[in-house]
Amino acid sequence: MPRISKLLAAAAACLMLSACTSFSPATDDLMRPPRLTPEQRAINDALDDAALTQNYSLKYPKSGDHRSAFVFHDIDGDGEEEAIVFYEPSIDNTARIVLLDQQDGVWRSLCDLPGAGQDVEFVAFANITAKDASDVVVGWSGSDREEKQLRVYRYSPADRVLVNALAEGVSPGYTTYLIDDLDRNGQADVFLLSSNSRTTLESFWINLLSFDGDAVAIVDKKPLTERILQFAGVTAGRLSAGSARRAIFVDELVPGDSLAVGSTDILVTEVFSVADGELVPVISYSEEGEGEEADYDRLDPDYQKPSLYQMTKRPNTASGANNPNSVPSPLCTDIDGDRAIEIPTARLLPGYDQVDEADRLYLTEYNRLEKDELVRVFAAAINRGGGYMVEFPQQWIGAVTIVNQMENGEWRFIGYNGSDDPLNDLSVELARIRVVSQKDYQDKFLENYQKFSESRGMFSYYGYIPESPSSPLAITWTDLQDMFSLL
Repeated sequence: MPRISKLLAAAAACLMLSACTSFSPATDDLMRPPRLTPEQRAINDALDDAALTQNYSLKYPKSGDHRSAFVFHDIDGDGEEEAIVFYEPSIDNTARIVLLDQQDGVWRSLCDLPGAGQDVEFVAFANITAKDASDVVVGWSGSDREEKQLRVYRYSPADRVLVNALAEGVSPGYTTYLIDDLDRNGQADVFLLSSNSRTTLESFWINLLSFDGDAVAIVDKKPLTERILQFAGVTAGRLSAGSARRAIFVDELVPGDSLAVGSTDILVTEVFSVADGELVPVISYSEEGEGEEADYDRLDPDYQKPSLYQMTKRPNTASGANNPNSVPSPLCTDIDGDRAIEIPTARLLPGYDQVDEADRLYLTEYNRLEKDELVRVFAAAINRGGGYMVEFPQQWIGAVTIVNQMENGEWRFIGYNGSDDPLNDLSVELARIRVVSQKDYQDKFLENYQKFSESRGMFSYYGYIPESPSSPLAITWTDLQDMFSLL
């Protein structure tokens, strides 16, 4: 009954809007509750009958694909959707989960279970306990959202209720999570990234939560980088385009170190695959040992090749005074659509080594994993404020830098000459890109610019290719169009 999902979602939206919107000009309209269809009313009545108290509040998941207090899914495999509802009774501060089903045209409650917190972080569905199962995975949290607990519920056909699928005594906490079938055995696993505040050694962990034949349990765990400030990102995909082996990629924000990427917070990546029910480190801090960092000076006779883990260390290019609350970047992603995950690195553009952190510009490079090497597949300068990126051709890397015109937000691409003031030497200008709002005054300086075909809302993008002297770095307007893309 997909139609029910849409109806309840609309009703839930009305309930939220009626509390804060100024859409209706009539006071009587503001006092009148949203009108429910007979089907919506029947589901609401079933919840009223099931709730522990007459007064209760609906609880809305804070993240994930399902954001409504009413979530519809075919849990029992009969081809019809059941309803899962989250609510908090007035007698305590613990949210609850109710399973509603339509029997002979009447909606009834099948079970009403206490949750593991006051709020619902997310709800997802996955085939964890069996290949044809549709288990319910719920993240719960307290009001401060610091203590998050995960629960897995399976449907019991005999009793027609949801039951806790976790093994006895298992109550996993987490900071962030990922659900995926990495080993392709037909059943999903849950990967939990968590910290243990009771110890300062190896206090960050990746836990593998799987069905062991009897219940869902933590079947393996591995330590992560020490002193993680934030789990910046987590994704899953192939290790390489030519291999079916899949892995989970964990991006971590950690304090800066002696590596030549500055002393501010940096990003690192750890990678794990799964084999025979165990986590297999591909890139891991725990594999580093406790010796000193490898020497990065290739001319030094004692030069040591950096490990894969050390190779992933990169500056957080989203840091700085202008972006105090921005999401750390760059993060692992499938940049070229080949279903393999690329690991990013970043370097300062030429001429920016003495520039304040807030004004620095970087070249971001995305690399594929080949044995014990990171091999670049894509390099680009990313303008997050402007919402676009520009791919750098091979001949530009290390030879071209960018001047950011603060007064108009224009990027100017110039040949780097290594002079005392390289960012003010425009003698070899190669291209310009400017973002223009429809509300802005269209001045005469755009007369020689050409418009990119891509646009976003009221913003358009213009490029300019100057008549520069013959240079191996020179590009055409067609080249610039190919290099330009929106984020």
